[in-house]
Amino acid sequence: MHVHASTSSRGFTLVELLVAMALGLLVVGAGVSMFKQGMDVTTITSQRAQMQLDLRAAETLLKRDISLAGANMPTGGIPVPDTGTLPRFGCDLTGTCYIPATGAGANQGLPFPSFATVPVTPNTAYWVLPGPNKGPVVTPGQPPTDTITVIYADSTFQLNQYSVTFNGPGTSATFAPPAPPAAPQAVNDPVVGLKRGDVIMFQNTKGAALAEVTDNPAVNGTSYTVPFADGDALRLNQSAAASGNVPAILAGKNTQASRIWIITYYLDTFTDAGGQVTPRLMRQVNTQPPVPLTDNVMNLKFTYDAYDPDGTLQAELPDAGAGNVPPIIPNQIQKVNLESLTARSPVRGTQGYQGLNLQTQISVRNMSFRDRYAAP
Repeated sequence: MHVHASTSSRGFTLVELLVAMALGLLVVGAGVSMFKQGMDVTTITSQRAQMQLDLRAAETLLKRDISLAGANMPTGGIPVPDTGTLPRFGCDLTGTCYIPATGAGANQGLPFPSFATVPVTPNTAYWVLPGPNKGPVVTPGQPPTDTITVIYADSTFQLNQYSVTFNGPGTSATFAPPAPPAAPQAVNDPVVGLKRGDVIMFQNTKGAALAEVTDNPAVNGTSYTVPFADGDALRLNQSAAASGNVPAILAGKNTQASRIWIITYYLDTFTDAGGQVTPRLMRQVNTQPPVPLTDNVMNLKFTYDAYDPDGTLQAELPDAGAGNVPPIIPNQIQKVNLESLTARSPVRGTQGYQGLNLQTQISVRNMSFRDRYAAP
């Protein structure tokens, strides 16, 4: 018997090859789809985590400043001068102003408020200054955003340890250090000392007044001379005014001085070289250039809880009751409600932009503080 070995040259048929390719494509497609879904989830999670981190950091600073409003300041506010040119805030040393962003007087700064009560109240620096609808329109079809300004005393720089002597008509003051061994920080200290654009609050037996530093302190032996001449950026140094300025308190005794912070939060829209518009949350201190806190903030809105003239607490007032009849004075604000601090992801994903909105309530405890144990 002979055994013959047989070989076959038969391979895959075209149908078998097509079926195998189709199955392979299904497997690869499913893998790619799962990978893409995983990447999308990772991107969304990363974007939301970054938005929350940035927004929480900005919110923390905002809440801290608002909660300090009125700290170490006299009750009720301080009158500011007016010789026909209203003092203002929201401007820097160059004269550039950032608010209001809309309406009449856009980018000319906001004046300190005045209320036609009896007796007539002059323009006054209150410790919380609402700015409803004074910011830009960030989202088309939505109302303008808000601004808020708070004022409180600097507790780091020990300017109140110096004795103060006003010079001439009240356009400068000399600061003399206390007797040894006390050694406060130098008035011209490069880190914490006074510099051009700072705001000083003077208090004595004649009252209180604000002044803007118009040049860096000059050294005179162990003392320092600080000028606050007319023509300052915030228009606080109006020496010809009848009240609300340093000349009005020249005859007072036991003058003390403190540096104060006038801090404004608002939204700004930045356009880069490619035409991309990015809304930013900004923070400006006194007359220094504004600093961006975080990008892609789409909305900033506040309301206020305040006591009306009858002593009834009115809640969630967008203007803190300034438009009420009779109006509510800002020194009656008890709580600031952050109604909307809204951020948007910088990149549009497959499901659109990611959004995050923070809301909180901040008690302005220093506005209602009364020292019952202070000497009359």
